Amino acid sequence: MNRLKILVLVVFVLVAAALFLLPGPIEEVRGSTVAGTLPPPTGITASDNSYSTKVGLYWDVVRNATLYRIFRNTSNNSGSASDVGTTAANYFFDETAVAATDYFYWVRAENSGDVSSLSTPDQGTRANGFVIGSAFGVLEPPPAPMGNPVSATKAALGKALFWDEQLASTKTVSCGTCHRPNEGGARPANRNRRQPLSKSGP
Repeated sequence: MNRLKILVLVVFVLVAAALFLLPGPIEEVRGSTVAGTLPPPTGITASDNSYSTKVGLYWDVVRNATLYRIFRNTSNNSGSASDVGTTAANYFFDETAVAATDYFYWVRAENSGDVSSLSTPDQGTRANGFVIGSAFGVLEPPPAPMGNPVSATKAALGKALFWDEQLASTKTVSCGTCHRPNEGGARPANRNRRQPLSKSGP
């Protein structure tokens, strides 16, 4: 009986010592940001006279963010910037911008339990003009399918797949190899194609 008591006491002491000596919860660090906090968005780009009806903003996806809030000011002062809207995607069109006015834009990442600090600013301008000779007017982004709204995560996945060469049978070309973003998604006219592409695409 005494041996059993001693054994139980030894086990209890060993468990207590293990709990005491083990390090506390480890904080996962991503760059300079502790896990559980949202880093500010990066890669902010505001269009400069690209649109006559709005200013377009784009930025890199922030992991765990479910919403982005956009701020605007005519001076480089985030303290007095105005909230101009939110989006779940990693782009935003400011249709309230006044033509020929230079604006500074900031973006903030948010979710249900956290808010990031503001991004670094980028300056953008709405063009002073109008569309000439367009039978369709200004083309807006296509509407999202019912029940499948656009999100920054989906946009990031689409971008990754667009440039992924592993999807090709030869593993040497991607959709972006032929459909160049700086060509409006078209093939460059002077591109020398080494081999025909299949109908299913690269």
